[in-house]
Amino acid sequence: MRMTAQASDATIGRALVRAVSTVGRFGGKPDTVILGTTAFQQFVQELEDKVVVERYAKMSDGTDAKIGYTGMAIVCGKHKVTVVEDTYNPAATAWVLSMPSWKIHAVPGGWPGLIDDDGNSNLRMPTSDAFEWRYVAEWDLCCNAPGHNGRMDLTSILA
Repeated sequence: MRMTAQASDATIGRALVRAVSTVGRFGGKPDTVILGTTAFQQFVQELEDKVVVERYAKMSDGTDAKIGYTGMAIVCGKHKVTVVEDTYNPAATAWVLSMPSWKIHAVPGGWPGLIDDDGNSNLRMPTSDAFEWRYVAEWDLCCNAPGHNGRMDLTSILA
């Protein structure tokens, strides 16, 4: 669902609370917000000393992963949401996501496999004493509940 931050929101924090509440009103349970670098920096400055850092990485069975990334935990109504920064995210866009609705699917036999179309499973490196192996995979990122996720344009409130 698409939303636009309004001047009355005044801050990114208020806009995110409204976005999370809107997605929740339509049945979603958002748990992650992704912001671009500019919006994330402004959001951190708005929060000042109210920041709670959270490690955010879960295995498919719900247990904590050994690797991951950190984000800031905020409470939006009934939902605790982790806000993370992504340098490749458009600067004025916030993604409000229900992560359980996203899965990576592979076509049959689409898991990583060695490329040997030319009959060679490896290649000699021309400028060093080494070999190179190339792998390929065919994956699709799929969402089974697009209405439980949102996109907010933050242009009107970015400094």
